[in-house]
Amino acid sequence: MLKLSEVLRSEAPLEWYEGVALVRDVVERQLEGSEDRPLIPALDQVQLSAEGHVTLLGGSVVEEPVRRMGQMLQAILSHSDPPVQLRLVGSQATAPTPAYGTLREYSEALLFFERPGRSAILQALYERAVLAGSDRSTSGVAPTVDEIAPLPSKKKQPDPVRQVAVATSRRRQMLAAVTGVALLLGCAAAAKYARTPVGASRLKAVTSRTVQASDRIGGKVVSAVSAVTDRAGLGRLAPSEPSAGSTPIIPAPPKTEPEKKRLLVNRPPLKPKPLVAFDLDLPDAQPAIVPAAVASVVPSREPAIQMATALPRRPVDLTVYSPASRGVSAPVGVKPQLPRRLPAELDPEGLGRIELVVSSDGTVESVRLLKAPRNVHDSMFLSAAKAWQFQPALKDGLPVRYRKTVWIAPQ
Repeated sequence: MLKLSEVLRSEAPLEWYEGVALVRDVVERQLEGSEDRPLIPALDQVQLSAEGHVTLLGGSVVEEPVRRMGQMLQAILSHSDPPVQLRLVGSQATAPTPAYGTLREYSEALLFFERPGRSAILQALYERAVLAGSDRSTSGVAPTVDEIAPLPSKKKQPDPVRQVAVATSRRRQMLAAVTGVALLLGCAAAAKYARTPVGASRLKAVTSRTVQASDRIGGKVVSAVSAVTDRAGLGRLAPSEPSAGSTPIIPAPPKTEPEKKRLLVNRPPLKPKPLVAFDLDLPDAQPAIVPAAVASVVPSREPAIQMATALPRRPVDLTVYSPASRGVSAPVGVKPQLPRRLPAELDPEGLGRIELVVSSDGTVESVRLLKAPRNVHDSMFLSAAKAWQFQPALKDGLPVRYRKTVWIAPQ
């Protein structure tokens, strides 16, 4: 018997569909008890048997069971490359407000991604975990779900729209107050001069000067307050005064629709750069430096080629073999045909690497990065490699699954 924490700590290669089978089996064990208050186990409370069965050793009642089981799925899939749709299900389950109301609804959402033969899948996972645990030490503190895949915080974020509305309201209130003060000062000055014994012409001149003075005073007050509000982060109440001799900036007229369409039509189409890969895992493929033409691999859009042939019926072998497996011939690339030697100008230490799991029918089940690419063009192999076709690996004359490494040349 192995605990789930021991499986994750052993660093055994765990496929995404194995994680789905594990989580669905755990949810079914939980629903056998109480659906209203299910027990959520920790990683060391989930036990996997050699026959491919899951047993719960305990658990605790939590307020958010769906989020906790979504967190368990994300922890199990932390070192695999699941489909985008499966990642979306995990994100919806761990959201502050989950998209699934009960564990049963969450399990039904995962049913779309589960493969047939759950017991055989979990049995193969158990065997790999035992083999990986014998090669490396698994002692130490068992990891927790919160350490591997912490839940998103429920802390309420400030509303940016409300913040802008409050700042705008403050600016308007301050502008109204300043304008009122300027008007009062102007009225007081006009009333003072109106009481003096002057003629109509004198009164008209004084009134004109008073209006001009009040406008200048109001403008200075508004400019001063604008400088203060600008430094406080509330924005300016009035635009800053242009410097003497400066030329106002006239914005360029917007482009008309015909001009935009002409620019789009005349723009040359982007051509995808070719991708270069090498198959160095075959027995006669050595990373020797010899002059050879580099084959360019461009992602193919043609339909997949059926690689399965009529063979005698026998039990399905779910084991994933590797170059270390004896008596197993490695798969050979058909579409594309990958070069098996490096050209003289390439350094093997500078190449990126991706890991493929080739199924028994020659198609690619999954792709995973082993060495980070140097630029974005190397990352295109993750999507391009999923459409590749191989002659499947053979064991005793029958096709089997195989894990191989493909080397990526820098662009």
